[in-house]
Amino acid sequence: MFRNYLKTAVRNLWKNKAFSLINIMGLALGLTCSLLIMLWVNEEYKVDAFHKNGSQLYSVFERQYHDGRVDAFLGGPGTTWPPKAAEYFRQT
Repeated sequence: MFRNYLKTAVRNLWKNKAFSLINIMGLALGLTCSLLIMLWVNEEYKVDAFHKNGSQLYSVFERQYHDGRVDAFLGGPGTTWPPKAAEYFRQT
């Protein structure tokens, strides 16, 4: 029975080549995008998961504006962060 289904599928693929190519390429593109998104989300969940207090860790982003363009960086200059952190913790 499976053999008959396989024969029918192959015959339809050869009969409608352009339509089959479009469908197969769309399926491959969809699966690839889904896999890449899944890998990205999985990687984001693993960031800092090994720390004891991982839920209390935060990232610091810095925005720089140059000629109407915005650049964002993870972190900032190392010399400016410790005084700001000390100032923040004194306020809270």
